[in-house]
Amino acid sequence: MRWIILFLTLSGCASAPASVYVSEVPRVLADSVEHVVVPGGVLHGVTRSVDEGQLGFVGSGRLLHLMVQPGDVVESGQILAELDATATRARLAGVDAQIARAQAAQDLAASDRRRGEALATTASLSLADLDGLATADVTSGATVDALLAQRSELRWMLGENTLRAPYGGSIAATYADAGEVVAAGSPVVSLRATDALEVRVAVPEAWVADVLVGDGVDLHFPLAGVPSRRGQIVRLSDAADVSGLFPAIVAVEGSDLRAGFTTEVVLPPSDVDALSVPAAAIVSPSGERTRVRLVRDERIVEVDVDVVGASTDGLIVEGPLTAGDAVVIAGHSGLVDGATVRVMR
Repeated sequence: MRWIILFLTLSGCASAPASVYVSEVPRVLADSVEHVVVPGGVLHGVTRSVDEGQLGFVGSGRLLHLMVQPGDVVESGQILAELDATATRARLAGVDAQIARAQAAQDLAASDRRRGEALATTASLSLADLDGLATADVTSGATVDALLAQRSELRWMLGENTLRAPYGGSIAATYADAGEVVAAGSPVVSLRATDALEVRVAVPEAWVADVLVGDGVDLHFPLAGVPSRRGQIVRLSDAADVSGLFPAIVAVEGSDLRAGFTTEVVLPPSDVDALSVPAAAIVSPSGERTRVRLVRDERIVEVDVDVVGASTDGLIVEGPLTAGDAVVIAGHSGLVDGATVRVMR
């Protein structure tokens, strides 16, 4: 407010000067609300193998040979380790002997049954005796079948005493040495596939609407010194985890890559226009009401907004705004909703 001194002379008398308050319309600086393209973001992750597992034996035993060491590259089907199969081979030999005896007994029982059936036609053999011969034949056959199944299991166990690579890759770690007794199911080696890698990232809520499975993304490896390349988002969770972020998986290929490389995943810009205002337009950014002040018909209109990001020229907001609206960027002091103002150009 400015003081203006008016000197008034009243007719018929002399008086001292009188001071009168004259209200002046506040002046503000304003800028325009603009359309902007929401920029892409940069997410950080580490390359890891799509297939990575700890391999061991289905049975327990003494580790006879360990053919690999950490860092070795192996092919699918390559032998990695072997257990001492002496006990299994001995059991298999015993079962083979039992099968031979059981098959001889089965042949004899089958022959006796055939003779009994021939005698029964001439009433030289009672039906009870014939039933006994038939039962012996069936029982001997069942014994042979059980022993054959046992032999099949032992042969399978003998094969499982050899640990082979289920896929090509590199040995990440070993957990036992030759001569040690390993328990069934305990890990002996860790194998990482080298032909397929992925990067796990966490997408913030503000960006998740612009991320779709199948989208291509740029990948940079700032520490490894390998060329950048394209990747593809192959998985995106439909729910946030405990951190409030949405887990996503990015597939990446390249023979020059290894698991453990630090990776920058660059999301593309959104194809949806957004509204941007200068940072100076935001009123009470740390308060409960984040708002801007528009100038419409030379009056202040306060509008609540949500700040959802940043652009090169200001802040990206959501609210009842339109591109071209005049928004106050200076002269906020003392302004209230509905106040008359004059915009300085």
